[in-house]
Amino acid sequence: MQCRMLSENGIEVQLSRAEMQALDITYENLDYANTETRRVLWTVLDEAGSTLGCNIDLSGRMLIEARPDGDGGCILDFTLYPHAKMKLKRQKLAKTDGALLFEADSADALLAAVCAINTDVYADLYLQDGVFCLLLFPQEEQRLLLTAVFAEFGCLRQASEYEAAAIGEYRQCVCKNAVQLLRSYALLRENKDAQN
Repeated sequence: MQCRMLSENGIEVQLSRAEMQALDITYENLDYANTETRRVLWTVLDEAGSTLGCNIDLSGRMLIEARPDGDGGCILDFTLYPHAKMKLKRQKLAKTDGALLFEADSADALLAAVCAINTDVYADLYLQDGVFCLLLFPQEEQRLLLTAVFAEFGCLRQASEYEAAAIGEYRQCVCKNAVQLLRSYALLRENKDAQN
């Protein structure tokens, strides 16, 4: 299980396919109305708190968002709301369905697109027949920006859950969570070109 603090009140947890199997749940079966889902979420949140070394107050209001990672696992975002600002009536699990698929036939176009966005988004990079495929799992508020930027550099379209799973299974994965790595590579490449 990988976890990180997103903000003072936000935690992101990434569960692999094997971890989901060990918890005996799938992304498709996540439903906060289900007791089993709640058990899994509290188990995951408790373990994340131990890993991050923070005490998580489970008595307050919380928004829980889930999205598939394209490889049989999922990414959970927990946003804790302070007691003074309780605006949500109940805890909510929101699924962000629909990955975006960006395809470009050159590494330069891929790097330019990734460097043009000023936001972090989870994306896995695949390669097939010389075409770079970036499978993006954006937050809802990121979709408009990503659509506007990536469409300038290649082909961007909505990918169904089944298509995202097929890409993960049948295409060669270059790297997981690729956006930060690609930005770093572009910066190194730019600095090297400037030195020459």
